[in-house]
Amino acid sequence: MNDETKTKGQLIQELKELREQNTLLKEAVSKRKLAERQLTESEQRYRTVADFTYDWEQWVGPGGKFLYVSPSCERITGYPSRDFIDNPLLFIEIIHPDDLARVKSHFTDEHHNLNPNHLEFRILTKTGQARWISHSCQPVYGSEGQWLGRRASNRDVTESKRIEEQLRHSQRMEAIGTLAGGIAHDFNNILTPILLGTEMVQLTLSEDDPAQVNLRKVLQATHRARELVKQILTFSRQNEEQVRPLKLTPVVKEVAKLIRASLPASIKIDLYVQAESDIIMSNPVQIQQVIMNLCTNAAYAMRENGGILEIGLVNEILEGSDPIRAENLKPGKFVKITVRDTGQGIDSRIREKIFDPFFTTKEREEGTGMGLPVVHGIVKSLDGAITVESDPLKGTRFSVYLPCVEEQLVEMTEKRESAPTGTERILFIDDEPMIPEFCNYMLQQLGYRVEIRTNPLDALDYFRENPDKVDVMITDQTMPGITGIELAKRVLQLRPELPVILCTGFSQQEMVEAARKVGIQEVLFKPVGSLVIARTIRKVLDSKIH
Repeated sequence: MNDETKTKGQLIQELKELREQNTLLKEAVSKRKLAERQLTESEQRYRTVADFTYDWEQWVGPGGKFLYVSPSCERITGYPSRDFIDNPLLFIEIIHPDDLARVKSHFTDEHHNLNPNHLEFRILTKTGQARWISHSCQPVYGSEGQWLGRRASNRDVTESKRIEEQLRHSQRMEAIGTLAGGIAHDFNNILTPILLGTEMVQLTLSEDDPAQVNLRKVLQATHRARELVKQILTFSRQNEEQVRPLKLTPVVKEVAKLIRASLPASIKIDLYVQAESDIIMSNPVQIQQVIMNLCTNAAYAMRENGGILEIGLVNEILEGSDPIRAENLKPGKFVKITVRDTGQGIDSRIREKIFDPFFTTKEREEGTGMGLPVVHGIVKSLDGAITVESDPLKGTRFSVYLPCVEEQLVEMTEKRESAPTGTERILFIDDEPMIPEFCNYMLQQLGYRVEIRTNPLDALDYFRENPDKVDVMITDQTMPGITGIELAKRVLQLRPELPVILCTGFSQQEMVEAARKVGIQEVLFKPVGSLVIARTIRKVLDSKIH
């Protein structure tokens, strides 16, 4: 009986223990399920963060295989993440050839470096497009110090690179503009006495004197030089001018002259202009940029063996069925600018990439390769289109289509006439001694009384002492001591009604506006001839009378 009771007690105890163990087991299972659920939720949160990050994230294991690649890689590269996991070499395979050595060097022994490594390089997407990547990576270690591989982030910075390049280009153009402005000022100061001196000699000779023929040739050359300076300034200013009805023929011919002067003797230029309707909506700067860039590329293609550079201007009527209409051009009359070379041609594999701002076949020291993208951008902004045909044996032809406009341009022609005369008193200031000397002679021949100064401060002293002995003041802008605008400001404080004419070798609109603000009536741009000076003097004096 005691044994039976003991057995029951043991059974009760064991049952109690079993119940306790069952309770503990249930708690353990519950905790495990909770932990598993929390782990799943945590993994889901981190995967959501990783999968939906905008950048292309990746984790490469110690063996070189990708353990994780975020879906953003497909947006950037064109390849889905599975392609990188299946082919660990794909990352290296899409690196731009010019950047491959740097990237490989970057990855050498990087797991010894605890600091994040940063590198910018280009990749070629699945469609062959070049993209800039900002790459940051660092080695990953476990809690016990074991190396777990490399963690990296890749950001598409193509647009930022494009903006940076535009900024650098803008800065270069600003520097060129400053240099061009200085050159233009000095050159115009040289041209002015040549122009005035030649006109002065003409005045001393009869109209039928044989020397007049040669003197007219000197004047023609001076005017061509003046136009060349204007072209240089126009190039440096880029797109300051607004679009307007523009006659293309003179622009194309002028650019051809500039191109001819810069090409080696081994390259011949053929120019044909056969467009009857050549008026478009643009400005000279844009057209000059288009033709100059296309010609520069053509010359580059013929740099080794020389050849023929052909520049053409013709009309073409596009109908609804024309292939070029695929460029979204409206049917109608177009002017077609053609630039053709007999160089090495463009490989068909890269022809579709030539308008990409970050694609170039040039070496680093040969330039940025931004010329064709600039051309493409300008042509599109003018509602036009550009096509390219190329044959390795025959060369390359670029054709630019721009819509014609019906508006007729009125050609302004200046009829020859004698210079107007006068007897008023003129104060003439210019720090280039020959200019006041020639102007003094010319103005005296016209009946004026002239007081000349080569120093603006001396001129200011003279005016303060003789304010009633000056009927009009003509001053240069850029002089030592004070500028012409500042001189005019001080003089006009003493005599606000005094007519003032400013002469300058620069052609900046800001300076013209500043001159107007202080009360200067007229601004003349050097080189300026005697007829223009005489007319302007009479204009400001006669307007004072009325």
